[in-house]
Amino acid sequence: MRNATVNSQVVQFVKRIGAQESPGVAAFYLGSNRGLYVSAKHPVNLLLRDAEALRTEWATGHHGTETQARQADQTAATGNVFANLIAEAEEREKIEGKQATG
Repeated sequence: MRNATVNSQVVQFVKRIGAQESPGVAAFYLGSNRGLYVSAKHPVNLLLRDAEALRTEWATGHHGTETQARQADQTAATGNVFANLIAEAEEREKIEGKQATG
């Protein structure tokens, strides 16, 4: 639906992305199966909100997904847990080493 709000959002989108790339990025957005976009029927406000991320995905030819984001977050969280455990073990080894020599 075209109205003043949508027209304004399209103008803002083109200003942010550029006139040459914006049609390709917009088409890429419309082809995205991201849950939020699909359930909301690909509104222009989400195109505008995610303009730079969509431009990056378009440029790389890679659609990001919520599943990938969750998996990356889980991987990072697991890595953080192990990093903390390793740091604690190293600290214990230092303390135990000092006690053994001291």
